[in-house]
Amino acid sequence: MARMPRGVSSGRLREYLVQQATDFRDSYGHLDPQVHAELSKPVDALRSGEAFHLHRHSLPDDHPARAAGHPADDLVLGADDVLRPAESGQ
Repeated sequence: MARMPRGVSSGRLREYLVQQATDFRDSYGHLDPQVHAELSKPVDALRSGEAFHLHRHSLPDDHPARAAGHPADDLVLGADDVLRPAESGQ
């Protein structure tokens, strides 16, 4: 996983995640229209500012929360762009 660009604060995590999701979609979405549609869901959710569920291992290497728990921990980037543990059952 890449590092966040120099000077990018943790408040810009959403931008980082959009870029990662867009790059992934652009790499594999051309294979099939249904693949593109599925890979567009996280891009669309992040761009629209919705709460976004992710795993700790999806955070950039230099994000302070990356090493704060198990890599498979469920997290939520809220609509307010605050990263929180996901509530159990989500």
